[in-house]
Amino acid sequence: MKTFATLLALLLLSSSVSSSDRDQPPGLKLKDLSGSDQSLAMYRGKVVVLNFWATWCEPCEEEMHEFVDANKKFSSNNVVILAASLDDETSQKNIPKFVKRQKMTFQVLTGATVEHLHELGLGEGVPGTVILNREGKIVARVLGQISKKELRERIEWTLANESGEFPTPLLDHFRKR
Repeated sequence: MKTFATLLALLLLSSSVSSSDRDQPPGLKLKDLSGSDQSLAMYRGKVVVLNFWATWCEPCEEEMHEFVDANKKFSSNNVVILAASLDDETSQKNIPKFVKRQKMTFQVLTGATVEHLHELGLGEGVPGTVILNREGKIVARVLGQISKKELRERIEWTLANESGEFPTPLLDHFRKR
């Protein structure tokens, strides 16, 4: 029963933001590991894959290699991978070890919150991923662990100027449980 209530809450939260609000470029601003300010606006003109994760999240750890591989494959095509950690003050100390273990060579951001997930239409759970086109608008969302195929399809479609067969704009793996 608790699982049903959680799923219902996630569904209601994700539907509470209108699609026109979600299509607007998000104004997300976080800090990188050196403490410098980073914003999504800094990456306009590039395809951005923004993944929300935490060091204590097992599915986040399991999927991180997909982003490492995608970074290797697509970084020369103006694709930027950003990893926004939801770790709080008590677990932020684990971020450097996680980054090293996962071989994350892309930008890691800290200070992400559940409110950021809500603003981007990702509900409350991690992992969660959004893909933004070159204009900074969200074109895809994945709630839960993303597969290699799902990630590549969405990146390739976005790189092709959103032409061809449209991949499902919202994949909700939390609902499958």
